[in-house]
Amino acid sequence: MGTLVESVSIQGEDYPLSWQMETPLKRRESDSIYSVKVPFQTGYLYTEYKYKLNGVYELKDQDNRRIQFKEGTTVYVVRDTFDVRKWV
Repeated sequence: MGTLVESVSIQGEDYPLSWQMETPLKRRESDSIYSVKVPFQTGYLYTEYKYKLNGVYELKDQDNRRIQFKEGTTVYVVRDTFDVRKWV
């Protein structure tokens, strides 16, 4: 039997994300996929983030996830699996 999911959230380095405040993800009705839209307006080249399940960070003792921003790109779709590192 899996973990009872009470909350899924994201926290991160740059506004509008924050390491001090959780941004909740919403569950799709038809499956176990959670999503959130995070509007960044930044001059940074990347941002770092991690997900939390029931208030506990994923990827314990591992580096944060990272999104690389590219000039001219305005929309990013990120597909992550909780607690699984995806190397590209």
